Amino acid sequence: MTPEVFIQLAQDAHKELHRHHLHDALYLIDLLLKEVQLAEELDGFHQLEQSYNYLLNFISTGGKDEKSRELKLVMEAKAHIMLIKAERAYRLIHRQGEMYVQIARKLEEAQEDVLTLSAKMSGTRRNTAKRETLLDQLFYAIWTSKPWEENVMTQVFDLMEKFTQTELCLCISALTLALTEYIDTWKLLLLHKLSLSKEGALQKRALCGLVLASLKHPEQMQATEVSQFGIIEKQFASKAFQNDLAYINQAFLICQQAHAAHEKMENEILPHLIKLAQNGRNNIHINIDLDENGEPNVDLPVEDEKERKQLQNVMHKIVDMHQDGIDLNTGQMRFIRTLNFFKELPHWFLPYDKNRTELSKLSKNGGEEAVDFLNLLHTMSNNGECDIDQYATAFTIMHQADKEEKHTLQHMIDTIHELGDGIMSSFKVLTQDATGSPEGQKQAYLKYMKQLYRVFTMWPRCQEWKNPFTLSANWLENPILSLALNENREGLHYLADYLLKYKNYKEAETYLNQLVKLEGCDAETLRSAAFCKQQQGLYAAAVNLYIQADMLEPEHIWTLNQMQQCYAHLERHEQRLDCLLQLEQLEPENTKTISETGLCLMQLQRWQDASQRFYHLELEEKRIIPSQRAIAWCALQQGKTEQAMKYYQKVLDSTSARWQDYLNAGHAAWVMDDTVKAIELYRGYIQRYLTDDPKITDALTPFNEDNDLLLSLGKEQHEIDIMHDILE
Repeated sequence: MTPEVFIQLAQDAHKELHRHHLHDALYLIDLLLKEVQLAEELDGFHQLEQSYNYLLNFISTGGKDEKSRELKLVMEAKAHIMLIKAERAYRLIHRQGEMYVQIARKLEEAQEDVLTLSAKMSGTRRNTAKRETLLDQLFYAIWTSKPWEENVMTQVFDLMEKFTQTELCLCISALTLALTEYIDTWKLLLLHKLSLSKEGALQKRALCGLVLASLKHPEQMQATEVSQFGIIEKQFASKAFQNDLAYINQAFLICQQAHAAHEKMENEILPHLIKLAQNGRNNIHINIDLDENGEPNVDLPVEDEKERKQLQNVMHKIVDMHQDGIDLNTGQMRFIRTLNFFKELPHWFLPYDKNRTELSKLSKNGGEEAVDFLNLLHTMSNNGECDIDQYATAFTIMHQADKEEKHTLQHMIDTIHELGDGIMSSFKVLTQDATGSPEGQKQAYLKYMKQLYRVFTMWPRCQEWKNPFTLSANWLENPILSLALNENREGLHYLADYLLKYKNYKEAETYLNQLVKLEGCDAETLRSAAFCKQQQGLYAAAVNLYIQADMLEPEHIWTLNQMQQCYAHLERHEQRLDCLLQLEQLEPENTKTISETGLCLMQLQRWQDASQRFYHLELEEKRIIPSQRAIAWCALQQGKTEQAMKYYQKVLDSTSARWQDYLNAGHAAWVMDDTVKAIELYRGYIQRYLTDDPKITDALTPFNEDNDLLLSLGKEQHEIDIMHDILE
C-alpha cells in the first residue's frame, strides 16, 4: 500500500468515525491494521468488531437496550485509539533511521518515559544543567511517545505543578509538535487544560498549539472524545477566547507574508542585485535615509540612469516590506543552525531565559556590562522580539568573547551606556504597560508564532514535517476554528481590515462576506466587501453591494465614485452617468469628476453636453490639454471641423501631443479639403506611432480603423483608398 493510499484511507476512517458510521470505519481500520501488522491490536480489533456485530444483531431482531448509545460511543472511542495506533505504526515504519525514530528508541532503551522524566524533573533543583538536560529529554519524550492513556495525562498534569513557567512553555511546544504529527486524545486534553492557565505566556502558547492542531487535522480533531464532548469547540466559541483567536490568525497571516516576502527576496530582489554586482559593481554601497516627507530616500552610486531607477525600485520594495513589519530576517538567521545550542530541537522553542547555564559564560567573561546586556535582551524578548533571535544574539556575542575579540563585546556594552542609564527601566515600563493591552497581546502571539515559523522553516530537518504555515489562513473553512469567528464581529472586522491593508482582497472578502450575512450589517462593511470584489474584477457583484451600501448611507462620495468605476468596466454608461451627476452635485468644484462626466457623455455620444464640461475646465485652466483634446474630438464627431482643427492645433503646439492627436487633426484638415496639411499630419502620426512601438509592422492600422468615421464626415471610399496608398 502506497503512503498516499494509506493516508487517504486513514482520513476516510476519521471522517466515518466523526459521522458515527462505525461499521464503515471498522472496515477501513481493519485494512490499516493489517497493513502495519499490529498483531496485538488486530486481536483487540476483532473482539471490538464482534461486539459491535452482536449489538447490531440484537437491535435488528427487536431488542432494546437503554445503554446502546453509550456502548456505541465507547466502541467508537476504542476504534479511534486503534486508528491512531495504526497511523503511528505506519509513520514509524516509513521513518526508519530518521531523528524521530532514533529518539523514540533511545528513550525506550533508557527506560525514560514521560512519567519517569516528569518525576525526575520535579525532584531536581532548579537552574541546573542536570534539570535542563532532563527538560530536553522530556520534550523529546512528549513528542515521540506512544498514544497516552488517561492516567498518564493526569499524572503528568499533577507533576507539572512543580515546573517553572519556562519549563511548562517547552512542554506545551512539545505537545504542539506532537499534535501536528497526529491527534492523541489525551495529549490534546492536556494542551487544552494548559490553555486555561492564568499565566499569559502559557495560555498563549497552548492556544497556538490547539490552533495548529486544528489546522493540520480538522477531521481527526472532530473525531476525538475531546471534540465529541464539545470541549475544544466550546472553548473556541466562548467570548473569552474570540479576540485571542483573531490575534493568532493575524500572527499566522504575518508569518505567511514573511514566507512570501522571503521568496520574493530570494527569487526577485537578490538575483537582481547579484546581476548588478556581476556587471562590475562589486562595491555597491546603498544608503537609505528618510527625506523631508518621511519617505525612504535611496542613494545608489550607479551611473546609468535607467539602471539606477531599477535598483531604486528594488530597494524601495525592501524598505516598504520592512516598514510594513514583514520579517525579512529568515535568510540572515540561517547561520544559527551552525550554533551548538541550536543542535537540540527543544532549544528552538525555549523562551529566552538569561539564567540558562549556556549563558553563564558570557556573564562571567563580560562582567557587569555583559549582565546588563543579557538583561536588555531579556526585556526585548518580553517586548515582542523572537526568543530565537535573542539567543542567537547572545551566543554570537559569546563567540566573540571566546575568541577574545573584546572590542566587539565592548562596542555592544558602550552602545548600552550611550543609550543612557534609564534604558532598562524604560524597557520595563514599556513591557509592563503593553502586557495587558490588546497591542501587547497581539505582540505576544506574534512573538511565539514567529518562533514556530522559524522552526518549521529553518530547523535543519524541517523538510521532514509539513509546514503548517503553507495551509490556508481562511479559518472560516475550518470546522473548529470557524466557531471562534462566525459570530465574532470584532474579530472578523479586525482580520478583514488587516488583510485589506496588505491588499489581500480575496482573503479579506471571505471574512467580510461572513459579516454581511450577520444581521445589522452596516454600510462600511458592505463598502469593504464590494471593494474586495471590485479589486478582483467581479464588478457586477461589487455593484450589487455598493447599491446596498448606498441605500443605507445615501450620497456617500466614495461609494458613488467606486460604483461609477464598476459601471465603466461593465460598459453600463447610463448608470455610470447617474453616479457622476450625483458626484457633480456633491462636489461641484471637483475637476476630476467633471472630466469623468464629460468622458462618460462622450461614450453616450452626447457630444454637446460633453463639450460643455470640457469648456468649463479649459476656462478654469484645469486639465487644459486633456480638455482641449476632448473638445476637438467632440467637434470632429459633430462635423465642426474648423473648431476641431483649432483645438487640435493647440494640443499639437504643446509638449503633450500624441500620435492620436496627429491622426485626428489629419482627419479634420482633410475634411476641410486641406489635403497637403492632412498628409503632413498623417505622416507625423505614422512617425510617432512607429517610435512608440518599433515592433509594429503595419503603421496604417489606426487609419484603417477610422474608415467609418471618415465616411460619416463626408469622404468617399475611393478617396480613403487613395489616401491609404499615398501614405503607404
